[in-house]
Amino acid sequence: MDTLKEEFKLTKFGLSHNKKECFTLCQWRWHYNVFPAYRTVLALYVSVFFLYTLISMLNVGIYNTMAFLTMWTYLMFAIYLVSSALVAILYKNRFSNVEVESTNFAKIPSEKQIENGTANNAFVEMSGEKDANGHWVQGPSTDSTSYGTSIQILEQEHTDITNLMKISWVFGNIIQGFIPIVTVVYFTALFPLIGQTNFTDINLHGATTFLLLVDTCVVARPVRLLHIIHPAIYGLCYLIFSAIYWSIDHSNVLYPGVLDWNYPGMTMVWVCGLTFVALPLLQLLFFALYRLRVNIYQRLYGADFEQL
Repeated sequence: MDTLKEEFKLTKFGLSHNKKECFTLCQWRWHYNVFPAYRTVLALYVSVFFLYTLISMLNVGIYNTMAFLTMWTYLMFAIYLVSSALVAILYKNRFSNVEVESTNFAKIPSEKQIENGTANNAFVEMSGEKDANGHWVQGPSTDSTSYGTSIQILEQEHTDITNLMKISWVFGNIIQGFIPIVTVVYFTALFPLIGQTNFTDINLHGATTFLLLVDTCVVARPVRLLHIIHPAIYGLCYLIFSAIYWSIDHSNVLYPGVLDWNYPGMTMVWVCGLTFVALPLLQLLFFALYRLRVNIYQRLYGADFEQL
């Protein structure tokens, strides 16, 4: 209950966050090279497929192709993945250097090694310390503790997230609201009218939700309830665009039976349902998944990722 109360503070509307690692590292304790690789592969796949779709639909006209909410949202997905990949790659070198420092500190030799002359004295002088009794102080072992040590060292030098991280966060908020909406509306309202599908449609309307759920399970990006404002603004922008697009030619019906300004009453029913029912439920769902992910982390590693 306290967590929910905290979520409704006005400060939660903003994009301030004092832990960069929530945007640069995986939620789980993977090797620091794995997460940037995952980010890069996913960003390349979605970006290349987006370009492939545009090129393959040139006969329809790129203007008409980009008029659909599906393409808008897929573009948002590509921007989110590319910006997130850049964050992970740019930060990887810093994290890997700290990981090495943390591991080296963990290898401070024991007193027995020093007494036997098997330790590298130069290394000892640089990495070890003696207590008041002249005994060498041991660092943490090279197990999962070094991961936590790396994060702590990073946290001392980096306190606030960068603008690129904020951009990634905003686009992440948008897609977690609209990718599921695109999928559900397509397969419930539009697919029955079309009666068939193909590889492109499956990737644009189905695979996106699957990839979004995978990403939600992997990343450490926080979810705030009040950030529902981001997909809401995005939806409003598209609604205004669709009305302008229709006003140019009343045959420009983007989604028959759903978004058709020739029948404004029916259109507004869908708009109100998506805005006041679907979006809040999706925001709650992804917030619950975020909290579940954090709780699983605490149970697995005995620590709070956001408090390391």
